[in-house]
Amino acid sequence: MVAVEIFRQHISEARARLAQAIEAASGDWEGGAASGDWAPRKIAEHALATEINFTSAIAASTGNDMPASETLAFPAEGEEFDFSTAAAAIEAIPHVAQACDAVLLKLTEDDMESKSPVVETVFGTLVLTAHHMNLHALQIKEL
Repeated sequence: MVAVEIFRQHISEARARLAQAIEAASGDWEGGAASGDWAPRKIAEHALATEINFTSAIAASTGNDMPASETLAFPAEGEEFDFSTAAAAIEAIPHVAQACDAVLLKLTEDDMESKSPVVETVFGTLVLTAHHMNLHALQIKEL
């Protein structure tokens, strides 16, 4: 279970970095860089939605299901998380983590080589999930 545990930890640490970056960006939440980059709000929305999408792909690849949204503090069907403020985005992170961790905690070493539609294998998708979130945490910090 070494690789599975390591990547769950990497993803958890990446979420924490994203939360720190969001908190630091709260003063200019809607503004983008002069170069036309996304605003911190857009980056946070994208990073968290992508984690859900990547984890859904992992769940499908390993025969697991994402938890039903009604069992979590997810928005109602057809609605989205509130990202109107940095504080609201930070509040969404534990809910995304709860849903994604429910899948990641079921993974075994045997699942690591399962095919994934995101990156060739579940292992690759785990690597990309952590990298993607770290990349966007850094992007927010640099704005």
